[in-house]
Amino acid sequence: MDTLLGDEPVLTQEERLYQKLLAGDPHEAAERAEECLGERALSDFYDEVAIPALALAERDRVRGTLDDERRALVAESAMTLVDDLSEHEDAARLESVRDHDVF
Repeated sequence: MDTLLGDEPVLTQEERLYQKLLAGDPHEAAERAEECLGERALSDFYDEVAIPALALAERDRVRGTLDDERRALVAESAMTLVDDLSEHEDAARLESVRDHDVF
């Protein structure tokens, strides 16, 4: 009842992202990612949301609930998401740092 009446999301951010990747909807996943990026850096999004979402896919694969076709769909959607986010402000800043060999 608390879930129905509460204001907390039913799924975590990584679960919502996995759901979008599983549905083969990388553009909707990118929109969800952009919402997350209002709260955190791109690298934090990958560490805290995207990688755990892919870990959920791997867990389902190991359990036998994610067949090869769906796994390929998740992988393709994830690659599209990464490509979509490559133009994000943080990504451009990181690329600039790499180009100038600051380290």
